[in-house]
Amino acid sequence: QTLCDWVAAAADLLTPVHEDLKATVLESAVLHPDDTPAPVLDRARTETRPGRLWVYVGDGRPADIVYDYTADRSRAGPLAILGSFRGYLQADAYALRRSREVDRLCSAGVTQARNSLGRVDQERDREQNAVTDRYSRDLDHT
Repeated sequence: QTLCDWVAAAADLLTPVHEDLKATVLESAVLHPDDTPAPVLDRARTETRPGRLWVYVGDGRPADIVYDYTADRSRAGPLAILGSFRGYLQADAYALRRSREVDRLCSAGVTQARNSLGRVDQERDREQNAVTDRYSRDLDHT
């Protein structure tokens, strides 16, 4: 109980720092949000339930970073943070990037980027193979 009280008191003291950092991150032209699952103890259940830890990385140098927690992966949690954000959102293929609530949304989706880079690599490989084949045929004829 005492440790929980200490953590709660520290969280209360750090709330203004968190809010200031969040405001700084939201001033970025480009914002990188991501989430990861986190097991959460729930007294009503016999097993843990999944929660989400979110990181929001701004474009400052060094990067400004703010963390948040949501109970699920719905849009409501990130949109509560991103409500005043006006810039480019670089996110993975998560449905948040298709949200109309975020203006000037420019998703450089990781999945789409991987697919595009994969196509570029395949084209480059085909071109290199064609050059190698021509070179090999030229050597065979000499």
